[in-house]
Amino acid sequence: MRNVAILFLAVVFVGNAIADTHYTSTVPAVDATGQPVQLKSDASATKTVKPATAPAPVTEVAPKAPSVASKGLNSVFFDNNAADLTKEAKATLNEVAQYLKSNPNAKLTVEGHADKPGTAAHNMALSKRRAASVKGYLKAQGVQTARLQTKAVGAADPGTERKAALIVND
Repeated sequence: MRNVAILFLAVVFVGNAIADTHYTSTVPAVDATGQPVQLKSDASATKTVKPATAPAPVTEVAPKAPSVASKGLNSVFFDNNAADLTKEAKATLNEVAQYLKSNPNAKLTVEGHADKPGTAAHNMALSKRRAASVKGYLKAQGVQTARLQTKAVGAADPGTERKAALIVND
């Protein structure tokens, strides 16, 4: 019985000693706004607030529009011996104009090509008119002419008849 009493006193003594011990938390205290708070060991706590730092500005980068060539918009075609834009050519050029407006650093070279029949002088004049027709249409759509360059090729390149090639320089 005496051993039980000693054991009981030891448990009570150790239990009281543990209850009187003050533990410090390793988790930082924060106030309602999430700011760190430094606590004193006595009953009165003082608040130490770190100076607020502005978050780094977020720079949004607009996704680059798909290139004209990747959308299959690298040529417009003309009727035989003509420089007037077809309905299909205008639809293509509307998309090219939109691309150029959304990519202000892009420039466009328009290469006018001619049909094989005809003299070299006639084909060169036709290819100039075709390139000028494309440039004029894009200008009317709001593209600055300083961003548009034309080049007359004539009938020099086989397989390029009746078209104006559109070459974007990003």
